Amino acid sequence: MMAVIMEAIMMSKERTYRAWHISIVSILILLGIAMFFMIMNINTPMMGEDFALTSFSHYYKPVSAGEYISLIISRIVRQASTWNIRIGEQIAIIFCSIDEIYYYIGNTIISILYVLLIPMYVFGRKLKLSERNDLISIVISFCLIILFQPALGEIFFWRAGSGNYLWAVFILLIFTIPLRVIISGRNVFYNKKLFVLLHTILGFFAGLTNENTVITFLIIYACTIIYRIKKKQEVYLWIWSSFASLTIGFFVMIFAPSTSIRIQTYKDIFGIKNVTIKDYIYRAISIIHRFFSENVSLVIILLIVLILYIALNYKKVKEEKCMYVYKTAGINILFLLASSLSAGALIGAPYVETRAFFLIDFFMMGCIVYFVIELLSIANRFAKSTIYALLGILLLFTIKENIRIFNTYSDYNKWIRNNYNVIEEAKSNNQSIVSISPYNYANNRILNTREDYLQSNLKYLEGYFEIKVVYSMKDAYLINESQLSAKYIEIMNGIDYVDYNKGNDQLKIIGWAAIENKDSKNDDISILLKSDSKTYKFSTNKIKRADVSEYYNNRYYDDTGFSLDLSNLNNILDKDRYTVGIYIKDNSNNSDYIMYTEHKVDIY
Repeated sequence: MMAVIMEAIMMSKERTYRAWHISIVSILILLGIAMFFMIMNINTPMMGEDFALTSFSHYYKPVSAGEYISLIISRIVRQASTWNIRIGEQIAIIFCSIDEIYYYIGNTIISILYVLLIPMYVFGRKLKLSERNDLISIVISFCLIILFQPALGEIFFWRAGSGNYLWAVFILLIFTIPLRVIISGRNVFYNKKLFVLLHTILGFFAGLTNENTVITFLIIYACTIIYRIKKKQEVYLWIWSSFASLTIGFFVMIFAPSTSIRIQTYKDIFGIKNVTIKDYIYRAISIIHRFFSENVSLVIILLIVLILYIALNYKKVKEEKCMYVYKTAGINILFLLASSLSAGALIGAPYVETRAFFLIDFFMMGCIVYFVIELLSIANRFAKSTIYALLGILLLFTIKENIRIFNTYSDYNKWIRNNYNVIEEAKSNNQSIVSISPYNYANNRILNTREDYLQSNLKYLEGYFEIKVVYSMKDAYLINESQLSAKYIEIMNGIDYVDYNKGNDQLKIIGWAAIENKDSKNDDISILLKSDSKTYKFSTNKIKRADVSEYYNNRYYDDTGFSLDLSNLNNILDKDRYTVGIYIKDNSNNSDYIMYTEHKVDIY
């Protein structure tokens, strides 16, 4: 008997030690995630629409806390009544008006909580940091966000974007946690009247989040009420009250005068007058294509884990002991399918942003997390080892991507800070106008600089810094050749035409270029103009060159042609003598190549 007791004590101590060990690892991982988000927020300057949402200029200092709050409230009221009543827009105004450190801390906290929300929704319960599966769920959620979240930078780092999407969706998801739990059969508000009141109030603000996302939960609410009535289950007071407040908030947003103003403005911009059935069909096809093209990685991963899960479980579907497991799986699939309604609602919008699929991405990631955890619980030793190995690879790729994201934002932040320093110097010298440089960068999933918006709306930048601002296009094409990771090789080429027209202030260069025996289909060709002190890089238009491929009897050279046509050279290039160079980016293996030709051009 004593032996059995001692063995039980030892096993209990072992479980306690294991739980303690996992808890420590969980805390360290969460701290690492927090550090990443904090560093990224610090390295993200104000961009684009951020300057339009400020409550006062950079140099104005409110004399008191009362005036400070009054200015922010006044700006919120003006925005809500004239352009956008969404709660996320008002949060963004606060972000763009308060001290940066509060935004850094607040956005970091919400980013971490959003990561934790994914497994919370998956399992419909609180997370336990001492549980191995919960730890794995957190890690997978973070990896999926970093590696595959479309419009990552716009949603998590950009002030206006995070307010309108990250914070807005977070508010909506926090509000609907009790709904997720009641669908699993548990009532979190049992005998908690104060929480019911607070939850009902939160519902109104959740209804003000986004037009397309709220629809998803209104329908889930309605289906839940109908189901419970049909099954003769009690429809608790909080279900009715929260459904009502969410609906009220939604209709306030939909029928607000500012919403009508915004919709009409976009219709005027896109030249939309009458929308026909054909237009709606075209929009639907466009939305479906946009979704799958932007989310292809997440869709493929979800299909793979779902197929594996079904293959390993199809014989057990009717077993009573598995009913709860399959119920949880069904709930996750249900929420994913319901979230697709948020995409369907976009048919009524004049245009669609990738960010609009954010809610669907959340539930797709949730399903992936759920099915991976389930696969780990039912797989044999070999399969389990394989899954852990794949998760390890996923984590390594995430770390690599984190480094790339950091470097991207660090370089961008340095550039913007340099522009700020130029503006500050101009202000200190009492200049009435200042010239700054645009950031020469191709927007992507990681970073969208919103330079296009800012350059078209310089009044917001000028209002913020209280000085007239112009962009110097010379610096837009200027590069530091020593920092390029390109190889200098002999590039096959033919420069057919180099013509500088001083009267028209125009330069044209036409020719072809190729890497020997490499398919040119995925190549980007740029022209370099190098003087004794500066190097400029210009993208070209690709041209089909069947003559080149026929001459060399190699179809790889079909897409080797290029054409460069520059106007307003005085605003782009310094007067100097330039050597013409060729820059090829091979996108198939992410390699860059440079060669300078014997052609020279004098700009005078």
